Amino acid sequence: MDNQRMMLETQIALLTAQSKDAYFTEYLNDLLYKVQNGQITTEYAIAEVNRTHRMYLERQQMQSVAQPVQP
Repeated sequence: MDNQRMMLETQIALLTAQSKDAYFTEYLNDLLYKVQNGQITTEYAIAEVNRTHRMYLERQQMQSVAQPVQP
């Protein structure tokens, strides 16, 4: 296993552990499965992880702004 793939697997493990979104977690696990089985390249998976993580962070930020502060 190359270094880039090990870093990807570590990144996915960290993101899934921190995720509060079941769909995001499922998508990350699906990407990892596809990389491990040669269905997609490591480079493609890295790009997808970065792209979807930005979207996840934006959604989380919007949800936190939308929720009123409880006294």
